[in-house]
Amino acid sequence: MEFGELLKALLLDLQSLFRFQVSNPDLTLPQYYFYHRSRRRRRMSSLSKQMGVDNSTMTRLIDVLIRNGGQ
Repeated sequence: MEFGELLKALLLDLQSLFRFQVSNPDLTLPQYYFYHRSRRRRRMSSLSKQMGVDNSTMTRLIDVLIRNGGQ
């Protein structure tokens, strides 16, 4: 990807984040990121690598989302 494409993707993600945060203020940034990325049906290890966390941390994040009803 070229720089312009990366910048455009970043801006679209930020815009999406802002809109989602306004409608779901109870979600943390990692929870939102998981929500956003999980729509693409990725593996747990892939998601945790993208977020820079261990699989166990990703599992806890998902457990909290499930406990809270998925918000």
